This record gives sequence, structure tokens and C-alpha cells, in this order.
Amino acid sequence: MLSVRERRLIEGLAEVMNARLLALSTMLSIRPIKKYITRVKLRGGVVTSLVYWVATERDGCEFYVKIYRKWGVDGVLRPVVGLSHVALCNGRLLYYPAIDVDGGKTPPKKYVEQAVVYWEYTSAAKGRRAWHIVLPPVPTKSQAIKLMRRYDDNRHLKYAHMPRKADYFDFAVLRVSSYAHWRECVAETRFSDDPMARLHKYLRYIYWAGWSRHACED
Repeated sequence: MLSVRERRLIEGLAEVMNARLLALSTMLSIRPIKKYITRVKLRGGVVTSLVYWVATERDGCEFYVKIYRKWGVDGVLRPVVGLSHVALCNGRLLYYPAIDVDGGKTPPKKYVEQAVVYWEYTSAAKGRRAWHIVLPPVPTKSQAIKLMRRYDDNRHLKYAHMPRKADYFDFAVLRVSSYAHWRECVAETRFSDDPMARLHKYLRYIYWAGWSRHACED
């Protein structure tokens, strides 16, 4: 049970978040599955935010979309959309190794070649090249983590990938949205015919401002 304060807090944050939820619901057939408060530590205090999880069925599988908030380069906490890399297909969970390479590393050639999603862009926060790479699915979480561990960004790996007490749909979330003023220009993209890749392409086309029209300058 939520306290009165928590309920009021959610109602206030929902005014910000519901615009994303409404837009998503007009594009996808979605089923809300979870709503919770998260507390983000900030120097001088704690910022409380709100997270929505929804499920959507595509290509015979169930996929999971996260609506949350992220700090921008302007120091503002803004709503963003993320995609979890687990899918429920024919009653079985499939785990897609998903790598967020933005810590100064370069993805290995074999992963680039195998990727069902290859997304190369300039990071707004660090001003250097970064990658989102999604590999073909494997049947267990441990197999997926093993493939991600050596190359993923350390912070992303620690908080998003390591085994923890969480719902099964909260696994290896990659952000699929960006704002134009974050200046995250996109250098190269590739999407296979995999169902997860098709959903990535669709959501990024809608939510990653400008990527289909502009590329990073060399």
C-alpha cells in the first residue's frame, strides 16, 4: 500500500509522464504492468521520479517498454522511453544481450557483425562515439550477461545487467528516445528482420529526434 504522500507524489509526476504514455498507447497496443517510484540521488538532496512499465505484443511475442526520466545535458530530468531486452515468445523467455558502449571502449568486430541492432551515435553527455548493440537472443539470462560483461559500460552493467531482485521484464534496458537539444547525432544504424530489431527501429524512428534525417559530420 502506498502512503498518502506517495500517492500525491505519483499523481504530480504522472502529469509529466502521462503524455509519453498516451503517445505510446496511440502507436502500440499496450498493457500497463507496473508503476513505481524511484529515488534519484542528487547533490544536495534526493529527486523522486516515476517509472511506468507496459507490455506490447508484436510478431507473436510480448515485449516490454519502460517510461522513465533521465538527466539531460541541460541538467533537466526529462521523460524518456526504453526497451527491455527480454521477450516472452510461445511461453518462453528469450534474452537479448544488449550492450551500451559509452565508457571509452569500442565494440568487438564479431559483435558488430552479429548484431540484430547496431546503433552508433555521439553521446551528449561525454561528447564521443557510443554504441547500442543488440545480439541475437539466448535462452537464459546468465548466457546473455556473459556475452555483455566484457564490453558493456561498467555503470550500465552494474545497475541494469547483473542478477538482482527484479521483475523478469526489467532486463538490459536501452533508451530508444532522445531530444534534439541533447545533440546525440547518429552516425550509423542497422536493423535486422528480428522482431526485437523491428520494434527498436520503430520506436527510435518515432522518439529519437532527427536520426532518420541527419547524421554526424565526419
